[in-house]
Amino acid sequence: MIKARSPQTKGRAERSFRTFQNQLELELEGLKTLPEADAYFRKLFVPAYNRSFAVHREKTDRAFARVSGQMDYNAVLCLKDVRAVQNDYCVSYEGEKIQLEEPYLRAGQKVEVRVWLDKGIHVYRKNRPVRARRIHGRAG
Repeated sequence: MIKARSPQTKGRAERSFRTFQNQLELELEGLKTLPEADAYFRKLFVPAYNRSFAVHREKTDRAFARVSGQMDYNAVLCLKDVRAVQNDYCVSYEGEKIQLEEPYLRAGQKVEVRVWLDKGIHVYRKNRPVRARRIHGRAG
């Protein structure tokens, strides 16, 4: 939705509304029931409106690029949150402790916690997966 914030935009909306008012006179068409109005709207009004105001696109090529089969959708379609490694080599996320099992990590370093669509929690450091496991119990 684009909100009308300028007089020009408001004018376009008002002109559009007048167009609907002028063209959508159901009583003049003799329509009395909802199914009759629906049929009129689909068969006559919409095609006429589209003929009047349709804008043909200049380019006929696709607007979207193809994605390679190598794409990792979990890296894109997930919640990401940055956490600092604690002194016990854990990170806290949503009240849970996650033990990091990589020897190269140090306290204070930043890691990214990712929650995938299947609700699995995964930890990454510089876009590389980090071996980690949830510790049962709540972080406190």
